Amino acid sequence: MSAIFSPRQRATQWRKLWLWLAEAEQHLGLTQITDAALDDIRAHLVVSDDAFKVIAAEERVRRHDVMSHIFALEQEAPAAKGLLHIGATSCFVCLGLHPRLVSRLKLVTDLIRHDLSRSPTTRI
Repeated sequence: MSAIFSPRQRATQWRKLWLWLAEAEQHLGLTQITDAALDDIRAHLVVSDDAFKVIAAEERVRRHDVMSHIFALEQEAPAAKGLLHIGATSCFVCLGLHPRLVSRLKLVTDLIRHDLSRSPTTRI
């Protein structure tokens, strides 16, 4: 369960949300979002240890976690520089992430509940 709420999982989910946003915006006609930019984002969905170092350094300067993550992804995916987060606020990733975490947490608790219900001496 700790993996669900880990910093790497949160940051990776943010990157997925930015990818999905960019894909939707390209589909809607934003011509500056190229296939190369999308491919570059896809290639860097999982946040590396080096990216976390960049994020930490940028957060000390910017004092904004989301913008620090955007900066780090733009360093790794230069074809997407200036295209990430178009038309979105920080709430897009912060609030967009919570339903995913809640649904995964519910799955885990349902699995635990199911497993415990199989034991004749355990009741929830």
